[in-house]
Order: sequence, then C-alpha cells, then structure tokens
Amino acid sequence: MALKLARNLICLLIFFLLLSGLSHIEAEENPQDSPAEQETNSEGLTRIKEAFKQINELNETTKKSPEWLREAYSGIKIKRLNDIPKEEYGAYKKRLYKGQIYIIVHPGFYSFFANKNAPEPKERIDAFPAKNLADRIFSDAPTDSLGLKLAQENERLLRNFLEYMSLEKKLVILILPRDYKKYLTNGYSPGLDEYARYLNDLTNGSESILYMESRNHNTGDMEKDDVEILSAFLKDIKAKRILYSGGFVGRCLDKFNTVLVDKFGYKDLYFVPELASIFPGELNASHSYLLTETGKINFKGVATFFKAQDFERVLKPKIKHSHLIRALEKIEKVQAGNKS
Repeated sequence: MALKLARNLICLLIFFLLLSGLSHIEAEENPQDSPAEQETNSEGLTRIKEAFKQINELNETTKKSPEWLREAYSGIKIKRLNDIPKEEYGAYKKRLYKGQIYIIVHPGFYSFFANKNAPEPKERIDAFPAKNLADRIFSDAPTDSLGLKLAQENERLLRNFLEYMSLEKKLVILILPRDYKKYLTNGYSPGLDEYARYLNDLTNGSESILYMESRNHNTGDMEKDDVEILSAFLKDIKAKRILYSGGFVGRCLDKFNTVLVDKFGYKDLYFVPELASIFPGELNASHSYLLTETGKINFKGVATFFKAQDFERVLKPKIKHSHLIRALEKIEKVQAGNKS
C-alpha cells in the first residue's frame, strides 16, 4: 500500500514538473504577456540613468561645438538601408532590441513639413543656430495651444527614445520623406540643412539607426523596390516583431500600416502609441486628457484616445504599449527633479 502511494506521488510530481516546464516555454514564446520588461527593474533603470547622463554630456559639450554643427548641418549622417550590401544585413541581428525592430515614420513632420513659422535663432554658435528648428519652434509655441503642447511632448518622447537607442546601438529604421529638401516648409539652404541637423541631433550618427524613404513627402506609402529591400532585411536579421509608430495618425501612418500589412500580415505587427503623433489641428479642448495637469504626456490618456478611435479594428494592428518609453520618462522625471 505504501509502495503504491509512493508511486502515485512520484507520478504526480513528474506531472507538475512537466506542466511547469510547458508553462515556462509558453511564457517565453509569448513575451508580450510578461508582466514587466527588463527596463522596469532596478538594473534596467540604472542603465537608462547612466545612458541619460552620457546623452546630456554629449548635448552640452560635443553638440555645441562649431565643428559638430557644421557636420550636422551638411547632411544626414546615418546610413540609408538601400546603400547597405545585402551580405551585411545579418550583422544587424545583434542590434535588435529584444528580437524586435522599431520603425518610425516621418519623424519631426510637424516642425519641418507642416509648420510655416520658423523662429529666428536667439543664439548662434559661429554661423549656426544653437538649437535645432524643432526646439526653436516649441520654445516659442503658445502655451494655451493643446495641439502644440502635445506635439512638443511627442517630440520630447521621440528624442529621448532615439537618443537612447542610438547610444545603446539598438536597431531603428526611420522612414523619411523622399526628396525632403523640396518640401521643407521653411526652405532649404546648402550647408544649413535644418532637417538633417535635427535628425543628426536625435541619432548621434549611430550605426544602428538606419533610414529609408517614403514614396512622397506627404504619404507613408513606399516604392515596391523599397518594400522588397525592407522585407529582405527583416528576414535576414530574423526580427521577431515589427514595432512601428510616428506621424501623423490618420494620415501617413495609416498608409504605412497598409504597406506593412500587405507585405507582412498582422501576426508580428505591433503599433506603439507612445511614439505616435497626432496633427495638432485635429485636437480640441475635449482631448485635454492627453496631457497631465503638469503638461506632460498622459499615457493612460493616450491609451484612451486610441481605444476611442477604435484603432485596432480600423487598421487591425495589435497595440503594444512600450515599457521602455515609460522607463525613459520615469528617469527623465527623476533627473529633472534633481536639477531643480
């Protein structure tokens, strides 16, 4: 009797061990179901804090030198994916962020392709503006405009994200407007390329930040050949998930969503609302919940906005809220408090 009972207990123990093992495998195969990402633990936050320190030092020293500004204004310094030989694609696999790739559509679109009021620089370093155009626009923006305040917050989050990813050498692809120099609302001057300086400011010439081009400056659509290049690249680096965002929601971003869905389907496609921008002219007082009382981005409000827009049903991507963006926000808030 005792022997039979012991055998039964052993069988039960083996069963639960197997069950536990299967559950572990399922959790690894579905990382989006994990309760938290690495950035939310103390080690991850410490790393982000150190990264911000390096970024701030770079912004306060190197980027204020005439030499850096001259280079930054001369043209875009990050690589175009189309110019990278196919045999080199595989080397970028190590740059994936947790097996994922981020794609950002039309960064800085409001400042450079929608806004027509470029303030003159209040400070120059040699012949160059001390601040990039986006910073100058939002520094002088009316404080009572919800749309502009939200656009400023979008810019801040995007800058923090791209600077962090560039420093950590994690892979991001930017989709830039094709022939952008022709469509800059405030014009283009040789040697004083404001959009190039802005992009160089955010990406730090990082080897992990690449760019491609949309078909036109005001659409997120892409040429067929470019889509094939993107597809081959993602296949070679074995990206598990495509995380995309940018601007504007309801415009270029929707068209880019169609490009991705047509080529890759829905399975591995995710939309990141924290990095999405909404055209300021489409916002009114009823959208005030998108900002907190202190004027910062309200992540719960952003989630509410996209739920109200029925975004997942209309465009059909899965929404993935970014723990990384929120961790970056948390560290910046702490550092801002320390400075004050």
